[in-house]
Amino acid sequence: MEKFIIQAVDNFFRDNLNFDTTVEDSIELRSSYVSKISLGYEDKDEVFYLILDSDLSKEIASTMLFDEEPDDETIKDLVNETANLIIGNLKMIICEAKGIADIELSTPKYLGYFECELKKEFMNSYGFLVNNHPLMIGQMSKVIA
Repeated sequence: MEKFIIQAVDNFFRDNLNFDTTVEDSIELRSSYVSKISLGYEDKDEVFYLILDSDLSKEIASTMLFDEEPDDETIKDLVNETANLIIGNLKMIICEAKGIADIELSTPKYLGYFECELKKEFMNSYGFLVNNHPLMIGQMSKVIA
């Protein structure tokens, strides 16, 4: 899954926005926006938490929307759309690599803005620096009976 997530992040930030991305093992996030989105396939529900540094969110807004001072509602929508684009691309990568035709992508859910380090224990977490701003994708899996 890790290589698929790295590819999806690169596809969004590097290819679409022309942002520099590097994989980082240790990421510290404070002042972050969080969105939750999931992929359902086979007998699993893969839940992803996109945790965006507040400065990165503003840089995305500037690039995508030409908005230098986005309001809270714009940021909320942008964080959800970023989750949708990255995990939607991940869905396509998984479909192609594993030959799975039926993967369900949920609607992203904005979880809020946090001014502290998030302590949620993820099954897996993937850290990135995007234009020198931290980004983390946390992953939780559950089997659907």
